[in-house]
Amino acid sequence: MLQSLAEADLERLSRLDLRCRELFSGLASAPLNEKDAALAEAGLRAFLEFHQELRNACESQRDAMAGELKALRAARQGAKNYQDTEDLGH
Repeated sequence: MLQSLAEADLERLSRLDLRCRELFSGLASAPLNEKDAALAEAGLRAFLEFHQELRNACESQRDAMAGELKALRAARQGAKNYQDTEDLGH
């Protein structure tokens, strides 16, 4: 999972996320002894930590893409304004 996160492989991350959710959902419904319950709780905590990292990475990616789109729109508008000015001058 961490390799996928580092590589920003969002398709693989979504599959891994879904698989983890399925596994932990199964754990939540299964009767567990104390030892298994402690292991399940540790696994759930690790998953929640990973999920938070994933969410943060996705939010950072979204913000970066939004910034790029904003810059592209500004550049496009600047080019359009320049072209309009050139058209008026000739």
